[in-house]
Amino acid sequence: MPGKMITPIKVIGDHIKASVEAKMRDIVNTFCYVGEQCIIEARNNGDYTDQTGNLRSSIGYAVIWNGKVIQKELADKVKKGDEGVSNGEEFLSKRIAKAQKKGIVLIVTAGMNYAEYVEAKGYNVLSSAELKAGPLIKSILTQIGFKVK
Repeated sequence: MPGKMITPIKVIGDHIKASVEAKMRDIVNTFCYVGEQCIIEARNNGDYTDQTGNLRSSIGYAVIWNGKVIQKELADKVKKGDEGVSNGEEFLSKRIAKAQKKGIVLIVTAGMNYAEYVEAKGYNVLSSAELKAGPLIKSILTQIGFKVK
């Protein structure tokens, strides 16, 4: 005689959905942590002379999940870096608006218009943060039980 299912399909579906959402939150939290680490890396290891504080003050990140901003942070103001804070906020907002609307996205930016020029001159503005982000995400996700390629 075939077995009879006693657990309603809806209960099983709800359990699976909750489990998937918990795993997605783990991934999002990992991206938020890595974003913070990128800011620390960029601020502490930028090897350029920051005369005004604007460039370091313009560094920020955002984590977006299916088009919704989950976390958005800018580095603390350095020296008299008010312009950097303002430009960083504006540039990060523009990048968020252009971000893909599906999946989880980490955006790390330096909002001063000369950041790319400083990098091109061989100085580290965001490059070490970028190099750190991918391996750190993979390492953390592996540690918490995900299989990462």
